[in-house]
Amino acid sequence: MKIYCCRNCMEKNRSKIKSDKDYFNSLLKYKTFEAEKEYFVGFGLENKVKDGKCIFCNSPVELLNIEDGELAKISHFGSPNPDYVLAMNKLKGDDIISFTSKYNELIEIQNQRKAMNLAQQQSEQQNINQVRCPKCGSTQITTGQRGYSLFSGFLGSSKTVNRCAACGHTWKPGR
Repeated sequence: MKIYCCRNCMEKNRSKIKSDKDYFNSLLKYKTFEAEKEYFVGFGLENKVKDGKCIFCNSPVELLNIEDGELAKISHFGSPNPDYVLAMNKLKGDDIISFTSKYNELIEIQNQRKAMNLAQQQSEQQNINQVRCPKCGSTQITTGQRGYSLFSGFLGSSKTVNRCAACGHTWKPGR
């Protein structure tokens, strides 16, 4: 979607912009005018523009070269600083090749973060599935046959038990 920028409102609300979520909130459509004004940080869609002017301060607005998806990635993986966002917008208008190169770097950062999150989730899942001793919590577990006595012969030797190598506790598997 097309994004418009009111530089006057952006300068007034610069201190409100702390993360990419502030841009997202600014693009949303709210039920009341007060809510629209509260979350507006100078960047908005067509609903924040009337006759080429900002509906909040009546200053002229400019149509940005970047779209909403690009704004989200630029502000999240690049910097939420409005000057950075506007510089990327200018770069897209002036030199699309440089913009594409910079934008691809941001996409690469996004992919790296996704891979790290996935690896962390898999590691946590693997730790959850690890067998632990119910007494001491150790993961040094051996599985073996229950011992037999001289009097009863091999009686009981067909039963499998888990043994903790740390504390010696034995228990039936599956518990």
